[in-house]
Amino acid sequence: MASFAGLVAFNSLDVWHLHLLPSPPRVVRFAGLLLFAGGWWVAHLALRENAFALTVVRHQEERDHRVVDTGPYAVVRHPMYTGILVVMLGLGLWLGSLAGALAAVVPSAILALRILVEERVLHEAMPAYSVYAQRVRARLLPGLW
Repeated sequence: MASFAGLVAFNSLDVWHLHLLPSPPRVVRFAGLLLFAGGWWVAHLALRENAFALTVVRHQEERDHRVVDTGPYAVVRHPMYTGILVVMLGLGLWLGSLAGALAAVVPSAILALRILVEERVLHEAMPAYSVYAQRVRARLLPGLW
């Protein structure tokens, strides 16, 4: 969350003061807006499908935590994070900051580390998660990771 907030601040700072790289053409900025909106839509679909999604990585025994494998979770194991990655990339492009779009690598790397920790917790706490992970191989992007 802090790295995402930092990215928003960096994008604004670059657009209004730093101008580290040239602003992308309008068509790229429009594509950034589409990515930004589409990423939030994917995150929305993931949150609507998975009532167990939290900001803290933990097994929710008290809520009868189970593996969600429907909707976007049938395609990738972490669709909310996929959406957020797309949002971060789109934000920089939409606002006209190529440096901001490139800087999205930093919170994306932090998110990748979180995924590894989260998956370790889920594998240990829920045997069904290992079965799910064998069936849905992609963590974030089909064919990549």
